[in-house]
Amino acid sequence: MSFMKKCILHNFYSPKNFKETGPAWIFFYFLFACNTVIAQSKTEQVKNTTVGKAEQSNLRYQVINALENSFGYDIFDHNRLMIHQPSIPGLPGNKGFTKKAAAEKVARLVIDKISRNIMPPTITQKEMDSLHIKL
Repeated sequence: MSFMKKCILHNFYSPKNFKETGPAWIFFYFLFACNTVIAQSKTEQVKNTTVGKAEQSNLRYQVINALENSFGYDIFDHNRLMIHQPSIPGLPGNKGFTKKAAAEKVARLVIDKISRNIMPPTITQKEMDSLHIKL
């Protein structure tokens, strides 16, 4: 047995030293147990978070002007900016939609996904094609 282990076992677990160190170990064990319980309850709260029906009805979009005469959109929840999308989602670069109607279609799809609790509301190329948006 190593010297360090002997010192630890002798000092903390010997009957004559338990009166001195025992209450400290009990206190640290209690703190550890409380911390574990608090961390587990916070994890459960995050898992159970969903978008409620009251929040769904307060989602709205606004088409915005983007770079080089293109369009993007903003999504608002209770008049608070939730998503700012000045470019076409899923494509590299800063290019926006060439038509305002295309930005409106995608913004409506994003709101639909949020209201169905699909987070993040990612837009795929296949969904763009189904909306008849030409890029």
